[in-house]
Amino acid sequence: MELNPFSYGFHEDPYPTYRWLRDNAPVYRNDELNFYALSRYQDVLAASVDHETYSSAKGTVLEMDPQMAEAFPIILFMDPPRQTRVARRIARAHPELRDRRGPPRTRAHEQRPRFRQAADEILKRAMSESVDR
Repeated sequence: MELNPFSYGFHEDPYPTYRWLRDNAPVYRNDELNFYALSRYQDVLAASVDHETYSSAKGTVLEMDPQMAEAFPIILFMDPPRQTRVARRIARAHPELRDRRGPPRTRAHEQRPRFRQAADEILKRAMSESVDR
């Protein structure tokens, strides 16, 4: 069986593939698309906290060229210690994000307009810089 996350068949019903991966290939390699996939919960959990073995620095999505992760740094595509430094800067710059009184979904929902505005500003700057080059 093949794991091709871009195939229509996989999107129609991914569960037989997930089951096969867990039972037969808990660490799966797709040579054609050049990626590995972990399919067991404990393995994924362990990998998510072991940045020395499993890196996010080249991106975590197949659709993105790994060079884009460096050109447009996103905290999700960073490993410690860089990720830690960036997260600390964000926390210092936005103390309201550290408010733990409400449930996370409420806090995120309340911040959505600010995040959208900040993202729009960043995109405008990036687009004007790329046009200027």
